[in-house]
Amino acid sequence: MALPLISRRQALLALAAAAPACHSRAEPQKAAHEPENTAAEALQFATGGDLGEKDRGGTTVVLLHGFGASADDLIALARELARPKTRYIVPAGPIELPNGGRAWWPMHGRATYDANQVLKAPAEKVTSARLAVQKLLSTLHEQLAPDALFLLGFSQGAMLALDVALAASSVDRVAVLSGALLDETVERIAMPRSRAPAVFVSHGRKDPVLRFQGAERLVETLKSSHFSVDFHPFEGGHEITAQTTADLRAFLFDSAG
Repeated sequence: MALPLISRRQALLALAAAAPACHSRAEPQKAAHEPENTAAEALQFATGGDLGEKDRGGTTVVLLHGFGASADDLIALARELARPKTRYIVPAGPIELPNGGRAWWPMHGRATYDANQVLKAPAEKVTSARLAVQKLLSTLHEQLAPDALFLLGFSQGAMLALDVALAASSVDRVAVLSGALLDETVERIAMPRSRAPAVFVSHGRKDPVLRFQGAERLVETLKSSHFSVDFHPFEGGHEITAQTTADLRAFLFDSAG
């Protein structure tokens, strides 16, 4: 069933304008290491699915685009993942690039890894992006009270999705599509937590942008801290394949319970 998503022109709106002003039955519990995010910038987003604006509950899926992509880059993927009683949120990164694309933090030149296949990124900028997404998730919980919350991202958005999922207690499942393990995220993986999100990782063996070895390192690090990891390598580059989409759909919906 095709579930229409609102176009960027129609629905890149502030969350306060797009969601009902209501309150959840209970405030979502913060993890001990989850920072306050009241000063974070409110993200603009496109939204779609078969849930009405005032419908509470159901499943919320938040999709984070990659560096340099347009704000609505993952709307097509959201359509492919469409399921009943599900709302899709596709936010735009806070940084506007000269070419009209968006980003979560600045990047200059090729990705830089350390000897452990961990990607280096500007800590202050990553923190700012994390807080912005956490603020979005917190508002979604307060106003829409979803029964389940899934967070996924591609490339830079994949790095941020994992980082946010490990810093928050509200994410049930997270998908890392052609991403990398950030130096900001390594320590957070080892932190004690009452519940951990299930993790989906896909990566092309011939990815020319982000190393396949980095994805292997990410999976090894998560597994060493006893995370449930569903790893899907494929023969391809920096992309989301049809098979990846099918595997992701199964991970998010068929195995959720």
